[in-house]
Order: sequence, then C-alpha cells, then structure tokens
Amino acid sequence: MPRLLLALLLTLALITPATAAPEGQLTYALHISLATRWLDPGDLEGLITPFVVFYALHDAVVKSMPGTMIAPSLAESWTVSKDGTVVDFALRKGVTFHNGDPFTAEDVQFSFQRYKGSQAKLLKERVREVEVVNPHRVRFHLAGPWPDFLTVYGTPATGAGWIVPKRYVEKVGDAGFLKAPVGLGPYYGLLGATAQEVQRDANLKLVPTSIAATHWENFHDQFEPKSPWHDRRVRLAAAQAIDGRALNQAETLGFSRPTGGIIPKEFEFSLPLEPYRYDPGRARQLLAEAGYPSGFDAGEFSVGPPYFSVGETIIGYLQAVGIRARLRTMERAAFFSAWRDRKIRGLSYGASGAHGNVATRMESFVVSGAPYTNGGYPDIDELMRAQARELDRGKREELLHQAQRLVYERVMFAPLWQYTFLNATGPAVADARFGAIASFPYTAPYEEIRLRRP
Repeated sequence: MPRLLLALLLTLALITPATAAPEGQLTYALHISLATRWLDPGDLEGLITPFVVFYALHDAVVKSMPGTMIAPSLAESWTVSKDGTVVDFALRKGVTFHNGDPFTAEDVQFSFQRYKGSQAKLLKERVREVEVVNPHRVRFHLAGPWPDFLTVYGTPATGAGWIVPKRYVEKVGDAGFLKAPVGLGPYYGLLGATAQEVQRDANLKLVPTSIAATHWENFHDQFEPKSPWHDRRVRLAAAQAIDGRALNQAETLGFSRPTGGIIPKEFEFSLPLEPYRYDPGRARQLLAEAGYPSGFDAGEFSVGPPYFSVGETIIGYLQAVGIRARLRTMERAAFFSAWRDRKIRGLSYGASGAHGNVATRMESFVVSGAPYTNGGYPDIDELMRAQARELDRGKREELLHQAQRLVYERVMFAPLWQYTFLNATGPAVADARFGAIASFPYTAPYEEIRLRRP
C-alpha cells in the first residue's frame, strides 16, 4: 500500500521492511523550490533534480538502483534480439497505480508516446514502434541497431521509461495530472514544499557526494559571425580568465573536481581532458590578438538558482581581463525554458547532472539541433552520426574521443568542474542513502532510508 508523502520540506515517513509498519519521521530539506512540472516524468528537462520526485511518486520499466545503472523494476526481465533492433520487456503482474488502476503494457506504450521531455526527438526517431504484445509484455521495435537504447530509456538520461497511468491521464488531462499526480512509487500525494530557512545545526554531518554533474560557462553566440564569441581566441580568453581552483574552494570547499570538458569522467567513452589553465595575462593577450585590446561589453550572464554567487564571481574574473558582463538572475524553470527555447544570448551558467554516456550528453548539448544548443559544427555532427551506427565498441570509442577533442580544441564551453554535492545528515539518521546510486546526488531509493533506534 502506498504511503502518503507529506509536504513540509519533503517530510518523509521512515520506511521499514515490508512486513513492518513505517515508524518515525524525518525532514528532507532541499536547496531549491520544487517545480510543478517535475510531477510529470513525461516533461523532463535534461536535469537530475526532478528524479527527487520520480523516485518517490513514480516507478520505471527499468531504472538506476544501488549496484547497477540499469536494474529491473516494473519489468521483471528483458531480452534484445540478435540484430539489436527489438527489445522485449516482461512486466510484473499484480501492480496497481495509487488510484487502483492496474498497471499494464498499455501504460508503458502510452507513457512513451506522450513523452516530450529531454531527448524525445531522438527517441521518437530511433524507436519505430512500441507494441503491446499482451497486458504483461511490451516490445520496442527500433529503427535500426541502437547500442544506447537502454542507457537513454533506462537511466536518468531521460524520463521516457517512467510510467504514468493511461486511463487516468486521458481522463483528467495533462493539467489535471499535475494538480493530482498518480504514480506507482512508494509514496503518493501532491508534492509541495514550504519556503523555510534551514538554520545552522552544529549536529549536522557533512556528506560530500560525487555526482555525474558537470558545470560550465556557455557561449550562446559563438555561431554568429559578427559576435566576439565567434572567435575561438575570445572563448579561450574567457576560459583562462577563471581561477577554477579558488572558485572551487569558495563554493564547494574544494570537493569538486576541475575538468576540461562537460562529460563526467565516470561516463562510458569519456576522454580525460585537462582544465584550461588559469592565466589572466594570456587571456588579455588573446583578446588583443582578436581585436579587443580594451575588452568588450559581453552583455548578460544568465544564471539560475542556486548558482548566483558563482555567477557573480565569474563576472569578476571576466571583468579583470576586460570582458564586461552583467548578472541576470532567473528563476530555475524560466532559465531552463529560455535555454531550451534558445532565448538566452551572451553568456550563461550551464550544468547537467543527467545520467547516460558521452553520446547522450553530447546529443543534448553539442550536436546541431540539440535541445540546448544554438548551433553546431558539421564535422562533430558527422562523428556523432557515425558513432550512433557503430556496433564495434572500440571503433565507437575512438569516434567519440575525436568528437570530444574537437569540442575541447574549439573551446565550445568554458568548463568549471565536476560538481560535488555538499549534503548533510542529522544524528537521527542511520543511513540516508547518499551515494547509494552511482553519481546520483540525492537520497534514493527512499524506501531504504533508515533512522537510528532510540
């Protein structure tokens, strides 16, 4: 029986083994406000934060769990055809949604067809058909061999594999679903959070959690010939103007890891890249060589919460070498909507904690037409098309390494770090499950959280 998810800073009931009743209570405080759209996995942005909601309210065909990135959940098992074009999922029987509707293969088909979130275009292009074989078996027919299907469908790279009830959504509509979401997760009820200040507590224990999130500076106008950012030397100057070591110490107590790319080092096919060297003198020289000896007005630097202080510090570093920018603070949902809709100009603070591999990250932020790009490079696009067709792992890795080298050499981004979350727990918590799922910044699965016994 699902349990009510209380709504005061995400107050969660303690979960004990299935044979025992829940006992105890803890308060889960987040650093951000929860966006209503996060209640619906069908509208996932390319972010990791909405999975705080998904792991509580919803369930997936397969999903990341402790010990494995792709674990059976609503699917008991799956098979892949020899030619790699058909994936069969055998679904669990006797599962019901919070409102009592039975879970069937039609819900899987419906959830995939209505999905419009991150990488929806890619999924719809590469999945030819979702066939309901019977109420407890669903078959995905791919347009061709696709080595990354399970990575894209079954990890936090997208929300396509997280299931909503077909009958209920068709009855109440998308807006009605957001007002009263129904899922298959261990909790039910409308999520809400009060805006309260969490005061310092000397009894809190710091739990740094390494995650698959990289942060970087975006150059949105680099594909416009008349923009200063079209010149690689200007982009390199901006990258070399930032003292990443000092910024890391000030913002994350030095726990984050400097990086030269936007790909987490744990991702399959990741190419290690050295951070661009901090050298403000060289940055000024590069600007002069590019025709800006006195610097230039870079316009707005758009930043979403909770990274306003990082944005202010970066603007100071840029100002020191002659790149003059103004901080534009934006509400989180508005920021990502504007980024996705290509309405942000100048500079912005980019970040992603979405899971996957090198290909899935680059298909969101690098290739032409990707959800979060204003342009692209034909040779990188061709490498990405070639790797998507390549079934030989070694050859595919080399193609993806070539693409990453080109991104680095062209300074498409000014990478900052692979972020480390500074979580904390109180003395009443025996196991918060931080880090239980590899590279996941939050606690999950919730049903494994344990309190200390008196």
